[in-house]
Amino acid sequence: MKTKLLCTLYFLCPLALSAANVHKLTPITTDKDVRVEISLSAEANEHLSLDAVISNTRNGEVLCNRSKEFSFKNKVDTTIVWKIDGLNPELWSPVTPVLYNLEIKTDTEVVRKRIGFRKFEMRNGVRTIEPFPGVVRHVHLHGAHPSAPPAGHAFALVAGDTDQGKIAHGL
Repeated sequence: MKTKLLCTLYFLCPLALSAANVHKLTPITTDKDVRVEISLSAEANEHLSLDAVISNTRNGEVLCNRSKEFSFKNKVDTTIVWKIDGLNPELWSPVTPVLYNLEIKTDTEVVRKRIGFRKFEMRNGVRTIEPFPGVVRHVHLHGAHPSAPPAGHAFALVAGDTDQGKIAHGL
């Protein structure tokens, strides 16, 4: 009798009993939103529940508190994108380096990242970083910092006042 009841519950509520496996979580910020790229594996009928909280590192003020759920009908290895928009953060700059804590909870883990918000614009064909009038002249690609956890490449931006406004990729 117990076995029949458990099997019946599993088939009636499969989403409550299984969750997708998250491999990597990458936040990408602009001046008004955060896109969270989530690499994952999921079996058929699995789900992924996400809760995100963004708070100011200085005063703990919560910028946003959102939830999202994804369901998968078939077995997949994929990357999904969750856009958290409608934010009004203080922008990061070298003069006022405002950072935020991004905490994302899944069914099985909590991921914490520190993020900053910047505004990038194209003006007369030149890419600029707000609030600075200079443009991005070079982007140097380097390997990850030796003491940092493996998280991809480190980017060094060099601001300049060239009118070419091109981004040069160098190694």
